[in-house]
Amino acid sequence: MVLVALLLALQATQDPPEFEPATEPPTFWIGPIFQYWLPRFRGEMRVDGSTSGTTLNFVHELGMPDDAAIPMYGGGRIGGRVYGRNSGFNLSGVAEYWTRAWKGEDVTRSSVTVGDSTFPLGTRVASRLSLASVTLDIEGATTSRKVDSGIDLSLQITSARLRMDSTFGHASESITTVCWGGGIFFDYKPVPFLFAGMSLKGFTGGAVSDTGMGDFRFYGGAQWGPVRLEGGFRILLYDHDLSEESLSYTLYGAYVLGSLTLRF
Repeated sequence: MVLVALLLALQATQDPPEFEPATEPPTFWIGPIFQYWLPRFRGEMRVDGSTSGTTLNFVHELGMPDDAAIPMYGGGRIGGRVYGRNSGFNLSGVAEYWTRAWKGEDVTRSSVTVGDSTFPLGTRVASRLSLASVTLDIEGATTSRKVDSGIDLSLQITSARLRMDSTFGHASESITTVCWGGGIFFDYKPVPFLFAGMSLKGFTGGAVSDTGMGDFRFYGGAQWGPVRLEGGFRILLYDHDLSEESLSYTLYGAYVLGSLTLRF
């Protein structure tokens, strides 16, 4: 009997434990995201008409300010989570929309052509640049007590409109591009409620539109239940270059973000 008991005990220690189901049922969530960005700004644009257009620097040639304050509109998150015993898997859809206009006034240092309009040397020109951006993300992430990490699949739409007015004429030209891409993100939680991380995303329009874009964030913050407060540094690089038009700009600076997650 003693021998049988020892054999049974040895077998119990060698057999793998039975699968333990998730400790919580799947959950779903929806919630708004509010973001405010204070970046520095620089860039240039060219649009051809019947003749070759002039590449215009927004700050140095059109007199636009080199900074901005950009609130993010309509951002939100919807998704769900499947729990395991010690970790979980999240799948979310995230939207971000922002728009910003810059105004400037300066005297042309040479003859300037935008589309089919030409402004002679020495013309005082008032300019307005309007930028709008829409980004749609699908995020997949694994979560644990210390680390959240995952990947993004993204669709990005950018629209730029430049208007120039003077006593010699007017010009209004637009460039719109659609890009696709993706990236990775990583949150490290050294102690409860606090986190630090980064998000790296890249976009391309393919060979047809010859557009490239990068969106990089480095951040830290705190989270209490459904409320997340985040602050960090964001860099946005955009470049579009075709034979008949080009647009490039850079935005970089500090941002703050707050979100509320409603679970059910």
